[in-house]
Amino acid sequence: MPRRTILFIPLLLLILIPSITLVFGASRTPLYYFYIYGENTCPHCIAMHEFLSKTYGEDHVVFCNILPETMDNPCFRKLEDFSNTGLVLGVPFIIVVYNDTASAIVIGEYENKTFFDSLLHTNPSDKIPVYTGGMIIGYINASRLGQHGFVSYYAPYHPLGAATVCPATISSSNASIEWSPAGAAGRAATIGLPELLGLMVFLALLDSVNPCTLTIYGLFLLGELSMKKRVVGPGLLFLAIVYSGYLVIGLGLFYLSMYIPQKILGLLAIILGAYNILDVVRGGEEYKCRVCDKLSGLGKAMGNPYVMALILSLISVSVLLPCTSGPLVAFIAVLKTNMPGLAYLLLPIYVAIFLLPLIITYVVLGVLGRRGLMEKIPARLLRSIQIITSLIIIMIGASIL
Repeated sequence: MPRRTILFIPLLLLILIPSITLVFGASRTPLYYFYIYGENTCPHCIAMHEFLSKTYGEDHVVFCNILPETMDNPCFRKLEDFSNTGLVLGVPFIIVVYNDTASAIVIGEYENKTFFDSLLHTNPSDKIPVYTGGMIIGYINASRLGQHGFVSYYAPYHPLGAATVCPATISSSNASIEWSPAGAAGRAATIGLPELLGLMVFLALLDSVNPCTLTIYGLFLLGELSMKKRVVGPGLLFLAIVYSGYLVIGLGLFYLSMYIPQKILGLLAIILGAYNILDVVRGGEEYKCRVCDKLSGLGKAMGNPYVMALILSLISVSVLLPCTSGPLVAFIAVLKTNMPGLAYLLLPIYVAIFLLPLIITYVVLGVLGRRGLMEKIPARLLRSIQIITSLIIIMIGASIL
């Protein structure tokens, strides 16, 4: 091969590679984007287009102009499908697309980054929640199209931000989608972020009163102190494992909740609440942790406090906490239909609040060495708290149903 040809090939590649990258890179669909149906003369539509473009980047926003309002306009024709289902429309009408799924529909101007951040998640269901003013008002059921078909037809991505003609493979008909308003079953979801945070703190504090776990942890610390051993390290190990384990339980339940109907979650909360009440009643007037009795001799058999902390914390996470997780189930049921995108932020905070009594126990016994304070807590008080907590969880579960 001539020397000039050998030198020419790298030069040709240097010219072609950027061009190929530009062509293919420009057509690549981003992980998420916002598909806006609106009028180019509407101030609210213009405001939302500017807000989303500045917040997330222009390449994450597609604007579909419904003017002129004729059936020859594909943007207007597609939006009419939603109107024909009975959904009261307004513009801007925004479809939030994440990972090729429609995670939500937002109607009207609502410039709230925290809210839109919460919508950026994969939606494994064919039910698409519809929001206005940050409140959920119902669902669009796209089961006949499926998520891929819905996004391909109603919210196709266009790199230049201009919606083009609808695909001819799907007929424009509202028979493909259905509208379901949020009635009594969706009442739990019609709350804003402040109310959701308040509910999170309330349920986490209720959840934190777990007599068995508190008793096991307290007895472990007292046992180590009685043998003149340091409890700072083992005590922290116990807390770390319980926090990590309960967080894994919470995230696992949240993931499963995306595939479980809301009424099933409400029923599960009621069952857990009723089970806890029966468990307390069977224990008699003085609340007694039967698991604690079975583990009472374990401390003498184990010489290493770290191994002991590991075993007890794993028992708490795998046996005790799932049975008393009614408040967690109730919170996930509300979170799922309200702001599921905040789950990975709020669930770690929930578990941190849940851990507060154990942290207090650790400070009182492990750091300050004040044994007498823990011994003064009456068993009847723990019994009453657990019954009240269970009744509240049953009521929340009933409201979800």
